[in-house]
Amino acid sequence: MELTVLDTLDFINVLERISVIVEFNGSMYLYCKGSPEMLKGLCKQVPADYQEKMDNFTQKGLRILSMAYREISKHEMGLPRDQKE
Repeated sequence: MELTVLDTLDFINVLERISVIVEFNGSMYLYCKGSPEMLKGLCKQVPADYQEKMDNFTQKGLRILSMAYREISKHEMGLPRDQKE
């Protein structure tokens, strides 16, 4: 089992996220790390208690990063960043 990095989408302050596209076991995945608010807006679904947990961590003064991923197709590799993520 080998993981191959196909592309990196650098961190941009305005976007508040960084992404990497990898190939693993014949499938391609996009992994994205960034601010919880920004990633929540990109995800089709999040856990029911997502916002509650984020609020709890924030009230404790903790720095929070979220992680999301999805499988992507070869066709999507050629799309602009905002359509990949």
